[in-house]
Amino acid sequence: MVSISFSVLAQDRPQMNQPESQLRFEEQERRALEQETGAVDLQYSTKPIRVILGAREYMIPANYFGSKGRDTRDVFDAGKTGYFGFRLFLPEYGGYTKENWRDKFDRRLIEIVQLKLVDKNEIVHFSNGRSERVNPAGYGEPRAQFKNARGGLEDKPSLHAHGLDGYRPKYSNVDVTWTGTRSNGEFLFFRCSLASG
Repeated sequence: MVSISFSVLAQDRPQMNQPESQLRFEEQERRALEQETGAVDLQYSTKPIRVILGAREYMIPANYFGSKGRDTRDVFDAGKTGYFGFRLFLPEYGGYTKENWRDKFDRRLIEIVQLKLVDKNEIVHFSNGRSERVNPAGYGEPRAQFKNARGGLEDKPSLHAHGLDGYRPKYSNVDVTWTGTRSNGEFLFFRCSLASG
């Protein structure tokens, strides 16, 4: 048995002219934005969230996780997942505000996707029976990983923004590798798909 279904044909549907449908869409968008703005106004918070990851604890304001953090728990045990992430905005390295949440593609937004613990003394076992301590680039040591990527980057950074130096790839302009120094003096680097400015 074969079953064939037909939907209402386009000519049988009530027709709406283009300007009218555009106006309805814009009105729906306006109402949705008003509703979300009200929710952010009510639930925005900079309260400290204690994030536990292994033996380390971090105090991170709720607005680094999202624009509506008032009702979030005061403690997050990241050990259950093994990592956590957050968002910040250049140039002040601040979190979400009651204004910047509106632009999902804000060029100042940096998403820290994964902050996790690593075992620098881990022993790696190879299939030939040999074992050795993990290589620093293998566990994520920033300077070692940057050194591995350095050969494919321009010799000197061509971008400078917010206290960071940006290296473009030698053979494309697709992304930028940014380097800098943390407040504790440690080297850091990250890659992003857009250059600032």
